[in-house]
Amino acid sequence: MPGFDSSHGVSVSFAGVAIGYLTGFDDETSAGSLVEYTGSSASILGSGSSSRLLRRYDCTSIEPMKLSLTFHGAPSYTQNDVGAKGTLSFSAPNNSWSAQAILTGWNHSGRAGRFSEGSATFQLTGG
Repeated sequence: MPGFDSSHGVSVSFAGVAIGYLTGFDDETSAGSLVEYTGSSASILGSGSSSRLLRRYDCTSIEPMKLSLTFHGAPSYTQNDVGAKGTLSFSAPNNSWSAQAILTGWNHSGRAGRFSEGSATFQLTGG
């Protein structure tokens, strides 16, 4: 989440429905897919029996970011909502950010003497 150093005071909504106040987040940054395109004119390192071919690679695609969020309260999702697409929006007193995302999972847990907590995972669509 660009520009957010903390989850303190950040509210979140997905597809126009408030999720609640963040208690934490983890983002898995983008990963690139590489393809080898070493040709017959590739560089050769060394000579004789210790020579090696210098392979060439290029990035052919980049996977969008994955976000895992934890927040106070129960998520308002059901199993039928997994796979839903919408705008994931973050808002704080001095910053806001949004992206298109797919809900890939959610969870709810409660403990005696504590607020109930929810979690949700999202795959950004890259669009």
